[in-house]
Amino acid sequence: MASAASVHARRRLPLAGAPRTAASRPTRAPGGDLAGALAAAGDAGGRIALMREINGTAGNGAAAALARSLQRQDDDEAGRPDDPDDDNAPFATKDRPFELSNARFTPHKRLVGIADRGDPLARSDPAAAVKAVQTALLDTGYSLLRYHDDGSFGSETADAIRQFRVDNGLASDGGMDWEALRALDGAAPAPGVKQEHYLDYERLFGDGKLDVMLAIGYDEGQSQYDDLDRARTWLTTNKLMPDA
Repeated sequence: MASAASVHARRRLPLAGAPRTAASRPTRAPGGDLAGALAAAGDAGGRIALMREINGTAGNGAAAALARSLQRQDDDEAGRPDDPDDDNAPFATKDRPFELSNARFTPHKRLVGIADRGDPLARSDPAAAVKAVQTALLDTGYSLLRYHDDGSFGSETADAIRQFRVDNGLASDGGMDWEALRALDGAAPAPGVKQEHYLDYERLFGDGKLDVMLAIGYDEGQSQYDDLDRARTWLTTNKLMPDA
């Protein structure tokens, strides 16, 4: 007799941090680590390489923090004000493309284009780009139980994207568009890392009940009938059967 119980819990992830103010902006410390990183970063290509290196060692949070510092200092030097209408992309400006910071996504031109307000991810997109999104969703705690990260954009992937959007306060029907990808860029851990998730027991037992599915496999010798009887007897004895 085989049994299986499946419980899935999702964690709500924030889209972005608190609004930035002039008082909270990082300042450049001469000779400090940030100043050295800024000097070594150079042009956009160098900055992308820097993001990848930091993301692979210190994680996506550190890479995103440095990216924000880079953009904020550029904005300050150029006299550009913050863009109040672009809360989901705190280090993007109207005259500069959004730069993904998670090394899961930066190698894929298609995803870079989506993040810069391009068309949403589609079924016809390259398998590598689709797989990168699928793997990020899996490592962030979303279920792709049947096909996993196979690089094919099917209904299972669409469902996971839809749930991710809802959990992040976005309209459910937008697909993996620039808003969702920017949110996933900040939410997903560094490549090769999976976030730990814990069951929400308060919600799980909120109604005083726990629904479990018991699966009994078919056997050519018809043993499943005996297995079913034994299962029913055990459940009844332990007062786990619903009241008749």
